[in-house]
Amino acid sequence: MIFNTAVTTTTREFILKKVFDQVTTGTPGLMTFLQKPAEWKSGTTYKFAIKYTDTTNGGNAGIADKLDTDRQNVRVQAEFNLKMANKPVVVAIAETTANMGDEQIVDLLDTEFDSQAQSLMTLLAQNLYTGNGTGNDWDSLASAASDSTLFATSK
Repeated sequence: MIFNTAVTTTTREFILKKVFDQVTTGTPGLMTFLQKPAEWKSGTTYKFAIKYTDTTNGGNAGIADKLDTDRQNVRVQAEFNLKMANKPVVVAIAETTANMGDEQIVDLLDTEFDSQAQSLMTLLAQNLYTGNGTGNDWDSLASAASDSTLFATSK
């Protein structure tokens, strides 16, 4: 509804004391990974064994049947290099000074921290889904799960 100036010049608007971001609240995949992160022990590379396929030996057996006990290699060593992401919070002292007192709607510094935290979540999600592992880029899920047909190496 559009009010005329008789109303708008004599009536204040109510402004919520919170900034809401409806877009960058994280992705389900990223949130799943962040719930129970594996601790980085130490060193420049994180290495661990993964099982990439199931064995085909064994199975159901009857009485006195010969058991299929051939040994199969189904594990490889995965490795990830230490990488990081950041989003700086940049606020000038003049801006925080202007943001004080009765005319403050929301706290500028708190709002900037929240905004950059949301932007960092977006960056982490982009790394998770599209990173290619080169330079400072993180490995994506596609790169980490590649059998070397899509990505030669995953680092």
